[in-house]
Amino acid sequence: MRLLVVEDDNTIRDFLTRALTESGFGVDACSQGSEAERLALEGVHDALVVDLNLPDGDDYMTKPFAVAELQARLRALLRRSTPGQSETTRLRVADLEIDLIRREARRAGVELQLTQQEFALLEYLCRNAGRVVTRAMVLDHVWKMRIDTSTNIVDVHIHRLRNKVDRDSQRPLIRTIRGVGYLLRE
Repeated sequence: MRLLVVEDDNTIRDFLTRALTESGFGVDACSQGSEAERLALEGVHDALVVDLNLPDGDDYMTKPFAVAELQARLRALLRRSTPGQSETTRLRVADLEIDLIRREARRAGVELQLTQQEFALLEYLCRNAGRVVTRAMVLDHVWKMRIDTSTNIVDVHIHRLRNKVDRDSQRPLIRTIRGVGYLLRE
């Protein structure tokens, strides 16, 4: 789920962005409602936690609030965003299952110990299962970076992720497509 945080106080905005990112959400932030409305109208976000009058506006909170309550409301939005909760909160490819609410991944029933970045990378690969994703796509989605794609940050994390996901399996799921990118499939 991608979120838009609108907060005019830089300190609060930065704190919320960091807390929500650490909870596994994709987060964009701005300081003015007019900028938020423009982004919402462009269809940039799946959910907008700002104003119920805006397109896609689902919920809002007034200050002061507890971050735990915000996170709980966001999980509730995830659960009700589509009928069939399992489609929204779990991803599955072969014997790999990801629980987006609990932020857990399992392969053949065994829990994988993943860092936040590894989890975000695996989630992105699962959401694009069967499709090749390029380094640029991964950098943009997982790291929010539009930098020179010759950096090896993606390769390093794919290597670490592959060691955790495919290490004990006879059937590797993560594949490198030389000169193109990466593919997750059975």
